[in-house]
Amino acid sequence: MNTSAETLYLAGHISDALARDERTHMLDVHVRVSGGSVFLTGLTTCESRRAAAEAVARELAPPHMLIVNDLYVETYSPPGEAEPIPHPQQRTR
Repeated sequence: MNTSAETLYLAGHISDALARDERTHMLDVHVRVSGGSVFLTGLTTCESRRAAAEAVARELAPPHMLIVNDLYVETYSPPGEAEPIPHPQQRTR
């Protein structure tokens, strides 16, 4: 990767592949190419999609490039108890 155009092209190519690949279908991954590395940043829903995103990037990047997978796997707790909300006519003033 010698020129800015080449790095932008590779970043765009990987972003497009992450959106289209059946293993990922990820639109919200930020891809940056810099200093011989490809950086993946953003959020994903599970570890398998995180790994798949790295695999897609690895398939498209030149073999000498390092893939830095900084995707964060979001975890959600199950909802707690619902907060009771009084009916408007039952509110006290």
